[in-house]
Amino acid sequence: MTPPAAGRARTNWRLPGAPAPSASLSSTAGIPLEPGTARIAVDLLGGDDAPAVVVDGALRALGADPDLHLVLVGPAMVADRLVGLLASVDRGRVTHRPVRSAVATTDAPTRAMQPDTTVRAAVAAAAAGRADAVVSAGSTAATVTAAALGLGRL
Repeated sequence: MTPPAAGRARTNWRLPGAPAPSASLSSTAGIPLEPGTARIAVDLLGGDDAPAVVVDGALRALGADPDLHLVLVGPAMVADRLVGLLASVDRGRVTHRPVRSAVATTDAPTRAMQPDTTVRAAVAAAAAGRADAVVSAGSTAATVTAAALGLGRL
C-alpha cells in the first residue's frame, strides 16, 4: 500500500481482514472517529532539542491538516504551552496524557517499557485505540521496542 499523495483523496487504512469502520460517528478519549480523521500520539520528550522541535512540528502539522488530532504525551507544562499557542477553534483537536520521563539515547531500549516513559505511554494510547499512530523523534531502538512489545507483531 502506498500512502496518500498530495491531492489524492484520503482512504481509511486497516489491516487485511480487519472489519470495515462503521459509518457512524463515535469517540474515544474525546477525539472523533470520523472518516479521514487521523489521531496521532506525539512523544513530546523524544529527540534532540525536545520539546522545542517537537512542539514546532506539532504546530506545523495541525496547521497543515484540519482533520488531524493529536494526543500529546509528556509533561503538562509542555502540552499546556503548545495548546496555548493554538487558536481556540483548534484546541479541541488536542488531548494530553501527562508523563514526565523520557528514554535517553544512552538508555537501554528496554527502558521504553517502564510505565513512566513518554514513548511507552504513546504506544499505549495506540494500543488502547485512543490514537491511530505514534510519532517519536527519540531513540529508534526504544520506539521499536515499545511498539513491538506494546502492540505486538503481525
